[in-house]
Amino acid sequence: MFVLTVDQRGSRTQPDRVPEAIDLLSAVTTVRAFERTVGDEFQGVLSDPVAVAEALEILTRNKGWHIGLGLGTVDQPLPANAREGDGPAFRAARNAVDRAKKEKATVFLTEDPNDERACANAQALWRLMEALLQARTARQWEISHLARHATGAEVAKAQDVTPQTISTVLQAAHHREIEEARPAVIDLLSRWESTRE
Repeated sequence: MFVLTVDQRGSRTQPDRVPEAIDLLSAVTTVRAFERTVGDEFQGVLSDPVAVAEALEILTRNKGWHIGLGLGTVDQPLPANAREGDGPAFRAARNAVDRAKKEKATVFLTEDPNDERACANAQALWRLMEALLQARTARQWEISHLARHATGAEVAKAQDVTPQTISTVLQAAHHREIEEARPAVIDLLSRWESTRE
């Protein structure tokens, strides 16, 4: 199971952005939907590594978040609301978001010593992806999103630009590298989750 705990950066001087982030994450498949926990923090519970990767990318694109991912079991029965949950994954997520505030990067944590290496490997690969994604412009995000579902020529036609222009944007956005790395992150998380009963 995955618990994602997210805290707004600079919340004392910035408007409340939690409702906006929760709305953006509403399309992500969850076990318990994202909801505000306290202050400018919110949390969701997920079981699908693909959904975890999707949520992480949405938050990275939206910018301005401390992100902690807890991996592990949760106490059963799981309450109706994420904020009422408990168990190793919840505790790991709490510690992860606290560490993320210090490290200025997304943190993955598990309480199970047997899973620490797999968790660290997933985090390391995600942080490489995160660094590339954080450097994207709004235009690069848009074109990269379109290119996930269409050819470069199709995107160029839809955008009324040349294929060369699209190719240049995708190269600057590190589109190929991200597309190659995403399945690896998902695979690492999937293999970690598959150790659970």
